[in-house]
Amino acid sequence: MACAEAIPAAGFRPRPTEPAGAAGAVSAALPAVILRNHRDEPRRLREDLVAGQRVLLSFLYTRCEEACPRTVEQLREVYHRLRAREAGAFRFLTLSVDPAHDTPERLLRYAVRRGVAALPEWEFLTGEPADVAAVLRAWRAVEPVEPGGVEDPGSHTGMVLLGNDATHRWSAIAAGAGPELIANLFLRVARPGSFAASLARTL
Repeated sequence: MACAEAIPAAGFRPRPTEPAGAAGAVSAALPAVILRNHRDEPRRLREDLVAGQRVLLSFLYTRCEEACPRTVEQLREVYHRLRAREAGAFRFLTLSVDPAHDTPERLLRYAVRRGVAALPEWEFLTGEPADVAAVLRAWRAVEPVEPGGVEDPGSHTGMVLLGNDATHRWSAIAAGAGPELIANLFLRVARPGSFAASLARTL
């Protein structure tokens, strides 16, 4: 089973699910769901994984035979480049778009095969299908379907989202853009400190 080509992800920003709150952070627009990682640990999407953190988010499903393995390979190189450049604390989050099939056990086996299961900052995530669907809709990560329709896992976006929730700076880039481009964009967009503070230091 192969992924489709990357779909447009208009703006690739979460749809607000409730008022954004005082900080106006992206995390405040995400549904309050509990997912499970490839170590079968419960993870609160907002509080544990995104709020106030520097994040790179990608999407896959383990039955994908072409694009998804290439994405993981690319992001593994991005991870090691960031570590080599002492990029500071960050999280890599990879959410399955096929939660009915991709259990934590299957995600663990997948991560082991790809050589990333032991990386402490990288979590492969799944959850109840309704919860995962809410997250995917919030991120606009899959093509919309008619009410009652079935979303095709192969239609998920080929973009990765990266940013700093604490500074409200986010961007998106194609997963196939190359490790160096992705790493450089992450370092620019997700750098600590506000834009105003960064600008002041240059004046």
